[in-house]
Amino acid sequence: WNISHAKMSSHLRNVEDIIRDQTLVTSTADETLDKVFRKFVCSNIHAIPVIDRNNYLLGIVTRSDMREYCEVPSVTEHTLQTLANSVALTRQLRGLKASIVMSTSPVTVGRGATLADACAVMEGTGYRTLVVVEHAADQGSAKGAKVVGVVSRSDILRDYMRLTQEMGAVVEAAHTEHRHKKHKKHHSVERKQRRAEAQAAGDSEGATSEVE
Repeated sequence: WNISHAKMSSHLRNVEDIIRDQTLVTSTADETLDKVFRKFVCSNIHAIPVIDRNNYLLGIVTRSDMREYCEVPSVTEHTLQTLANSVALTRQLRGLKASIVMSTSPVTVGRGATLADACAVMEGTGYRTLVVVEHAADQGSAKGAKVVGVVSRSDILRDYMRLTQEMGAVVEAAHTEHRHKKHKKHHSVERKQRRAEAQAAGDSEGATSEVE
C-alpha cells in the first residue's frame, strides 16, 4: 500500500484522530544537538518541532538534518553509541544548538484537516512529516502557530491499514451472520415442511380408516 491508497480512503478521518494519543516530542532553539539526537533515537520519530516557551512554532529538525550534519548513515541506537564513543563529536554537538540545523519554514497542517488533505500537502511539497497546528488558518507555512502534534506519512499509512483490517473484520462478521441466518432459515423451512408432510400423512391414514 502507498500514500495514494490512503488518500483515497481518508476523507472522513482527521489529523486529530492521529495525534489524539500522541506524545509530542519537541525541542527548543537553544537545546544542544546531542540532546536532540538522543530524542530521535529514544522516541523513534522522524521530525521534532522547535518551539518557544509558549509552544509556538519556530522551526523543525528532521532525522535527515541530523544525519547530514553529523555525517552518519542513519540516526539509530548504533550511531548514538558511536557518537558517545566519539569524544570530539560529542563535545562538538554539546556546543551547538538546535537553531543551527533546524528549518525555519516547516510545512504545517491544521488539526481539523482530513488525512486526505494532509496526504495532498505531503504529495505537493515532498515532505513526509507535517507539523500539526491548532488553527486551520495557520495551515501552510505557519511559523509562529501553536504546535499540537506531528503527523507523518507512516502515521497515515498505519491508520489506513488499521482501518482496512477493521473494515475487513466487520464485513466478515456480517457475512458470517448472514450465513448463520440463512442456515437457520433453511432449517426452519425444512422443519415446517416435515411437519406438514407428517400431518398430511396422518390425515391420509385417518381418511383410509374411515373408508374401511
